[in-house]
Amino acid sequence: VVMPRRSEHVRTALRSLLGVGFVVAGAFHFLYMPVYARVVPPPFGHAQTLVIVSGVCEIAGGVGILIPRLRKAAGIGLILLLMAVFPANMLCRVTVIGFPATPRWLPYSATSAMSAELYLTPS
Repeated sequence: VVMPRRSEHVRTALRSLLGVGFVVAGAFHFLYMPVYARVVPPPFGHAQTLVIVSGVCEIAGGVGILIPRLRKAAGIGLILLLMAVFPANMLCRVTVIGFPATPRWLPYSATSAMSAELYLTPS
């Protein structure tokens, strides 16, 4: 019996935490739909539909990264989802939370980089 390296345990724990986090975040889209709909940029329109679609995608992606054969596709999908919802996240930071309108892209870039590392590298 070959024991996995400690770093593999850490990767598995982080991957699990991130997967569960996406499932919870996706569920919040349905539990707090009016709040999420408020931060869809007005030019996009169809706020409620976009909230539903992004919530379903987050839940599916979170579950997908927990299943080894789906992990790579789910990771790519979540990275694309993070890029797609970026305008809504920025609008939320500025209008709902009240952060200044300066670019605050670093946490999202870090999340995308971590996602790419966890999902796209062989396990």
